[in-house]
Amino acid sequence: MEESEPLRFISSVLYGVGVCWPDCISGVGDAKHAIFCSLLRKAFIVVPLTLLLPMAGFGVNGVFLAEPISNAIGGIFC
Repeated sequence: MEESEPLRFISSVLYGVGVCWPDCISGVGDAKHAIFCSLLRKAFIVVPLTLLLPMAGFGVNGVFLAEPISNAIGGIFC
């Protein structure tokens, strides 16, 4: 479990950006875009990555990597 600590730290840093960005978009009145960004990050990226990365040879670390990867991808596309 100690080997996953850096992965969880990276995830927590990127999670803050992933949560704040849709809130900022919503705050300026573009709620549809904010909903798209949230759904893209959580439903369309995290769930498949959580299922695929462990099978791709990352093991348990793949589960921890799914969150920061989805936050990075969501940040790029939103």
